[in-house]
Amino acid sequence: MQAHPLWPFGSATFIPQPIHRYTRETVDQVLEQYAGITTRDLAHVEYDDLIYLEEYDAWYNFTSDFAAGTFFCDYGTRTGNQVTLYSTPFENSSQNVLELEEIGDGFHILSHLWKEG
Repeated sequence: MQAHPLWPFGSATFIPQPIHRYTRETVDQVLEQYAGITTRDLAHVEYDDLIYLEEYDAWYNFTSDFAAGTFFCDYGTRTGNQVTLYSTPFENSSQNVLELEEIGDGFHILSHLWKEG
């Protein structure tokens, strides 16, 4: 992994952050559960921004702490099995929009985008 061009720690023997390994199987399971797709369905993967090792069919990342993204829903609409949730508009009328599709007992994420006002 140290030979990968995106390896951020040089030849350090002590790595100050945990290394997380995500196999394609794990990524596919999460994508299937929450979006109804697999990595084969992704139109474009930025390998320039990710450490991927083909021999292990896995991606790697490094984090020192965890800060989950948040989405504060202010209101929403429903059309059939599609639910669209909106954040409170910002001063420039832009907002976050989360689109979900109800599937059985749960939902698939269709998109989560920043919409310019």
